[in-house]
Amino acid sequence: MRYFMKKLNCLILSCVLATLLNSCKTYEYEEPEVLQEEPAPVEVFYVRKKDAKKQYTVYYLDLKFWNPSEKYRWMVMRYFGDTKLSTDGAFGNKKPYPQPFKGKKFKGKGGSAIRIDFTGRKGDLFSAWYMPPKGVIHFREYRVMSEKAFDVFEIWQVDSIMVNAFHELRGWLPHEIKCDKSVSIPEETTFKDMDWDEDRVGSRMDYKKVKVEMCSTFVDHRWSVPIIALSREEAKKRKEARLKRMDY
Repeated sequence: MRYFMKKLNCLILSCVLATLLNSCKTYEYEEPEVLQEEPAPVEVFYVRKKDAKKQYTVYYLDLKFWNPSEKYRWMVMRYFGDTKLSTDGAFGNKKPYPQPFKGKKFKGKGGSAIRIDFTGRKGDLFSAWYMPPKGVIHFREYRVMSEKAFDVFEIWQVDSIMVNAFHELRGWLPHEIKCDKSVSIPEETTFKDMDWDEDRVGSRMDYKKVKVEMCSTFVDHRWSVPIIALSREEAKKRKEARLKRMDY
């Protein structure tokens, strides 16, 4: 009887250890699904470019993108035109300042669109928009800085963005983040700096005091599409309209 109980206890202990080891398996990163059979939720056309400060060029794109999901989702894209998004979905902050976020609010027809930039270090950069289900944003001239010419536009549909692994970005930032349902932004629209405190006439001080070490994106899908040039007729039409605005 004593021998039987000893064997039974060993068997139970083995089962418990096996369960614990199985639950402690390390997480393996899985590449986000690249959808080929469905159209990308973005339309992008090259409009024009001009030289900017230092080594950069500003590219103007006619950009329309939307959230194809039935739920709120982040739509994430490149910060610089020629800097690819991180392949593993993780973005580190190696800069000395603790909060590597910049909020920009664009007002247009139908409401506002808010862009959140993460500028942790070169190579770990992204721009994100928190969009409602089936929400649409259309920029007539979306400005993108780039050191080199680029002909591909990346966009990700992201379920959540986590700060330091444990905090959702949507609860981390002290200002509004949600974009309106359908927004159209005309040419030469300036943005409101969401990090500026108008009362104290300086940078806002209500960010969390914890330094941001990294942001992790939980990607639903990702797409990469070619940038198409406008037709000659449309490009000519826009140039004439731009010159007319300059006369005023």
